Amino acid sequence: MRSSLAVTAATLLLVGTTPLALAAPQAPLPSCSQHHPGRQHRLESVVKQGDSRMTRSVAGHITLYAIERYSLKPLVNDSTYGHAAALVTSYLKVQYGNPAAVAAQFVSAGYQHFDRSHVDEAAAALLGFDLPHEASGRAVFQLPPQLVDLWAMTEKLQNSGKAYLLQSFFHIPPALTKAILDFQTEQEAKLAKRVGFNIPKGYDFPNGLITAAIAARRDPQATRARFVQAVADAGSR
Repeated sequence: MRSSLAVTAATLLLVGTTPLALAAPQAPLPSCSQHHPGRQHRLESVVKQGDSRMTRSVAGHITLYAIERYSLKPLVNDSTYGHAAALVTSYLKVQYGNPAAVAAQFVSAGYQHFDRSHVDEAAAALLGFDLPHEASGRAVFQLPPQLVDLWAMTEKLQNSGKAYLLQSFFHIPPALTKAILDFQTEQEAKLAKRVGFNIPKGYDFPNGLITAAIAARRDPQATRARFVQAVADAGSR
């Protein structure tokens, strides 16, 4: 079970780079319409606000830019934004080590640096994904239930083929094997929703995974149908 769950996690984390992500080529990033102060103003802001408050300001800025970058306004509300901005704040502390380092980077490179480097993570937080955060001194994150359910669906689609393969070799009735395989898939899905995975601090959230999540939010049925077809096509090769 443990090794299988590790494969599950790896599959889900890497799905953004596969055809199953349903991702189009990444479009050029649009310019951020928010105010970007000069270096002197940035330095004054840090002195007045302090490192922690400045980190929250940077997180809020990135989150607003993610809404603009991915046209997420119809999909989010004030509550969604507040939750995502808090996740991004924690994420920045993990990535840079502490609020002082975030503030120093802000003074040096401005909001523009964070817009370029972390907009995907902010979009992921807005779409319901967890972000790396500190737990027992390590950076961990958890998979969103919707993504786990999508993985379980694809596994069950493939379990039928596995069941007939086992019948061919071992003469086990497919109905019995399919039920056992589906039960295992369901148990792994339940466990994947509860545990956190250790990942490198420099992990870059897959752009394709965000694109797929947006498509699923805007048209769940069509996206599900395309996903099922992609799985079927992959299995027939």
